[in-house]
Amino acid sequence: MIALGLVLAASAAEHRYALILGHNQGDFDEASLQFAQRDARRVGEVLTSMGGVPSRNLILLEAPDAGQVRGALDRLDKELSELPEDDQVVVFVFYSGHADASALHLGGTRLALKELEASVQALPADARVLLLDACRTGELTRRKGATVVQPFEIVVEDPGDAQGMAIITSASAGEDAQESDRLAGGVFTHHLVTGMRGAADASGEGSVTLTEAYRYAFDRTVATTSAAPTLQHPSFKFDLSGSSELILTRTHSAAELGRLRAEVAGHYLLFDQAGRELVAEFEVPVGGTVAVQPGVYLVRRRSPSRLDEARVEASAGQVVALSGLKPVPIGQATRRGGAPDRTAVALQLGGGWVGPMLTDQEAGPSLSAGLRVETSWLSVLARARYQTSEHDNAQLVQQQTLVGGELALVRYLDVRSVSLGPQLTAGVDRVWQTYETTGEARDGQSWVGRVGPAARLEWSPLARVNLGLEGGLDVVLANQSDLEDPGAAALATSVVPRAMVDLGVWLR
Repeated sequence: MIALGLVLAASAAEHRYALILGHNQGDFDEASLQFAQRDARRVGEVLTSMGGVPSRNLILLEAPDAGQVRGALDRLDKELSELPEDDQVVVFVFYSGHADASALHLGGTRLALKELEASVQALPADARVLLLDACRTGELTRRKGATVVQPFEIVVEDPGDAQGMAIITSASAGEDAQESDRLAGGVFTHHLVTGMRGAADASGEGSVTLTEAYRYAFDRTVATTSAAPTLQHPSFKFDLSGSSELILTRTHSAAELGRLRAEVAGHYLLFDQAGRELVAEFEVPVGGTVAVQPGVYLVRRRSPSRLDEARVEASAGQVVALSGLKPVPIGQATRRGGAPDRTAVALQLGGGWVGPMLTDQEAGPSLSAGLRVETSWLSVLARARYQTSEHDNAQLVQQQTLVGGELALVRYLDVRSVSLGPQLTAGVDRVWQTYETTGEARDGQSWVGRVGPAARLEWSPLARVNLGLEGGLDVVLANQSDLEDPGAAALATSVVPRAMVDLGVWLR
């Protein structure tokens, strides 16, 4: 969903123009898109800040109808025809929105793909780039024999003699172009824009070529959509002559932007200062840079076994090293959706004091052991519990032993290395009571059910270790006749307090 800013290093005067179109609405029976118009604005920003397109040469239309698009193409054609013939002219036309195999869907109006292609081809420019991020527009590249292919290389013999037209579509023929709530944009646009900001600069020369940008965007789009119901494969058709690679953007030339440099190769996630909105997701080699707007960002780096993060401040014209990233506790990393795996598993061992099953008993020590499974939205803990207590008076000594299991669900709120959340616990126990007495007392045993709320506080001193504290109340349902007196009521309830501490070690 991004127009390519072809920065051609030519001796003649260069003129770069861009027509950027974004429309969240398609036909009246189509669901509204969320990010098409936002992506159009992002395209315009990267072209003007890094792609060599002056803001006066940028035409940005949000929610246009077919007639407005035709009018913009006519105005662009007239303006280009007035430029000196010897000057180098590059034009970009970009669209983000609904489409099918034959037409763009523009708020209840339609513009045929063939008409759009012909209009762009007819523009009086040396090089023309048409890029479409919309469903099934890959027909434009398939009609003349193009197929889904891996990254390619484009060369121009003399940058001043660049001639022809390039078409890039975000999806192949018959495929859907996908939006992502996590990326807050179209998948292909997000990765291509990020690549053009420097993530695709494999050579480390401070510029991004068409080959590098396509390779990066193709790989990342396929990887991102690999977990979706359908894969998305960008496609292309090029008719450009030459032998030198076309440069899309120059990261060094964007004086108003800051640059982040990777000290460690890896997969990076760049969020706003609060850590809520994902600004960019990129992979860069050691020394690779990405240009961003000045400001404070939360940066996370993923690897197969860990997630590291730090806050950095990017200043205009400055290069900031992405160093000093600290490990994020594995549980928190999973909850934030930034861990390499979708779930994490920990071994939990704990102990504490739990009230008795019967109201006339005393609290006793309790031990627990179990496994905890962490997901992005819920922590699930399955554990076994052992408890014993003793009560005595002048006539007897009573011992109570409990063996049971429970399932606890926790929803955490994370604040740095501390996590706090409400917990709901349900369990089933087997209780035995035995007596030592000079008189007569009946031993008993029974099944006991319990359920209750709790609050849990957790501290993670290390990425793979957490210490937990929980306290709550259990509503207990027990068969008193089995435990005490055959003549007693069959079922009785009680409220039992408990307090536990535990140690967790993440296994993966």
